[in-house]
Amino acid sequence: MKSGKRLTRPARALVVGFAAAAVGVVFLLTGALDGAERTTWDWRVRLLAAPTEATDDIVLVLVDQESLELMSSQNGIDWPWPRSFYGYMLEFFHAAGVASVTFDVIYEDSGVFGVNDDLQMKDAAERFGATAYAIAMRNAGRDDPESWPDYVARPPLTVVNPPDAVLQANTYSGATFPHPDVVPYGAVLGDAQQENDPDGVFRHYRLVSFHLDQPVPTLGLASILAADGDLALEFESGVVTVGRMRIPVDRQGRVLLRYTTPESVDDETGAIIPAYHEWYPAFDVVISGFNLVTGGEPIVDPALFSDRHVMVGLSAAGLLDLRPNPLNPRAPGVTAHATALDNLLAGDFLRDFPTWGTIVYLVLVTIGAAFAATFAEKTYTEALVMVAFVALVPLVALAGYYFDYWVPIVVPLVGLFIALAGANVANYATEGAERRFIRAAFSQYLSPSVIAEIESDPAKLELGGVEKELTMFFSDIQGFTTLSEGLSPPQLAGFLQHYLTEFVEIIQSEGGTIDKFEGDAIIAFWNAPLDMQDHAALGVRAAIRCQRRLSELRPLYLNEIGFVDEETGAPGVGREIVTRIGLNTGRVSVGNFGSRTRMDYTALGDGMNLASRLEGANKVFRSTLMISHATRERLGDEFRVRELGRLQVVGRAEPVTVYEPMTRADYDEHADLYSVYDTGLRFWYNNRLDEALERFRAIADSDSPASRMVEQVEQWLERPPELRRGWTGVVSLTEK
Repeated sequence: MKSGKRLTRPARALVVGFAAAAVGVVFLLTGALDGAERTTWDWRVRLLAAPTEATDDIVLVLVDQESLELMSSQNGIDWPWPRSFYGYMLEFFHAAGVASVTFDVIYEDSGVFGVNDDLQMKDAAERFGATAYAIAMRNAGRDDPESWPDYVARPPLTVVNPPDAVLQANTYSGATFPHPDVVPYGAVLGDAQQENDPDGVFRHYRLVSFHLDQPVPTLGLASILAADGDLALEFESGVVTVGRMRIPVDRQGRVLLRYTTPESVDDETGAIIPAYHEWYPAFDVVISGFNLVTGGEPIVDPALFSDRHVMVGLSAAGLLDLRPNPLNPRAPGVTAHATALDNLLAGDFLRDFPTWGTIVYLVLVTIGAAFAATFAEKTYTEALVMVAFVALVPLVALAGYYFDYWVPIVVPLVGLFIALAGANVANYATEGAERRFIRAAFSQYLSPSVIAEIESDPAKLELGGVEKELTMFFSDIQGFTTLSEGLSPPQLAGFLQHYLTEFVEIIQSEGGTIDKFEGDAIIAFWNAPLDMQDHAALGVRAAIRCQRRLSELRPLYLNEIGFVDEETGAPGVGREIVTRIGLNTGRVSVGNFGSRTRMDYTALGDGMNLASRLEGANKVFRSTLMISHATRERLGDEFRVRELGRLQVVGRAEPVTVYEPMTRADYDEHADLYSVYDTGLRFWYNNRLDEALERFRAIADSDSPASRMVEQVEQWLERPPELRRGWTGVVSLTEK
């Protein structure tokens, strides 16, 4: 059979893999799956978030719901609180020796408690010094830009080589500045505004904004400026250098935040609790500061804040500063700034995986999956391929997080599924159809192992063969012609079907390939198409099992014609069935032989001819199972053999030593008899015929080969001496 022109497996896998990758690239570049990808990123953050080495250097003070309620119930003061309360906080922080204080609260207007109240906060901040205040950058209109106010210093920040994309995305003409009665001149102003991702979640963070030409740090960076003073940011390709730290950024100058830990909610109060950024209620800090100012004892130990960066923010729901992040859909807005500060102090940021890297990764995944699925032969291997590749993508993504990269999951998974589905569809449409044809056409003629081999490589159906060592099996029913003459065609067909089925099941269970049937004769072989190291033992075991099964069925076959055993289905034929089997091992040519429209998977060569002769040679020794010397040499230790004699077969110049194989148990049961036979055989070989006859006669009643050798010896003894010249001890087989 010649298949039509079609793509080879490797070529088909490449086509499917590249096609799947192309679809994935379209999704990647259009951003069609970005929403799903963000969801998988949040899953990774929740799974892998952990503290950095700087997490303990930051502490939050939150105006939580409990602080609001306590201030109202104990002091009769509702929100908004007097600015002097923040002054008490600053006095407490000053006494504690904190590194910096950052207010994520915009004090745009004068306080409701008057100028002196506002100035109390300003004076405390001026005495402390290392403070940062939040502003909100906005566009006031290009025709009416707002100037930087004179009452507060410009941030001590220099930006070198800002890309146009960064300037365009982050430049504003105005801002909501804190009131002059609240902010001291030396305070650092930081932009508190951050753009969330399209789904509303804050994952990325700007480090710098621009008020016209003035660089303005965002609030996380402002904390460092408040503590350390002047700082320079230098933009390079995809990187911002801050001091000796290199921070990966996207085209708009944003970093990908490494959130340090999941947040939790207090079961009793409902307050949001950052588990690793330690936090304290604002009420406790205000009261502690007030007590220090008035000579009392603080309720919070100032030593807990020593040398730490403090960020003051709002967490009560009614104060409207809850922002979704990957860890919490209602996180205090200050946590984004605290996370940025944490990452800056630790020099530990995540980064988006480059688009070109994602494309390369996508191509590798889809082509790898397409190849694996294309070459998967079994259903379980296909399942393993799918499980392995589907598991690979999230594992690579998790490993990417470990190495600080946001490696996409969704686009590679989509490309992967397309590759797997495409490869399986292509397999079904090409090799599947071919396999179904092969199985339907040859299942009645070839063994399942041959069909499986052809299915895996249909090119094996081409004409021709290969030279290979096989163990070959021939069987034939003694007197079959006479038997068939006594049966009607349906009776003969029923008997052959039952008999051949019994033998074939045994042969194939031992790995044999059925070559063909010739009436009642079975021709089979081992070691093709599948390689078998112990092919001789397999063939002999099958032959012994066949003879054993026949001995079980023989009484049923001996029943009158028309009898059918209910248990085995064995039909009676009224005759004793005796089958002769011959086996030989040798090199032959095996493959598909015939015409281009009809062929057989068979073996050809002298080795096959000898196996056929040995089946017939059983008549010479009155045996039912015979193997050649070549088979005996490869038999191993599982079986024992008795030597029957030397045989001259038609068409071969050299005689063949033949043997009867048997199980060890059977041999041991008759070991004495076989020893006598072997002694007689040695006398026969040495032309000591009288002594040979004596040995063979001693066991002739118990052993059919011995009784036949008695006849052989007697025939030679009857010959005149002159006809005994040229003695060889070889028995001639004069017919096929």
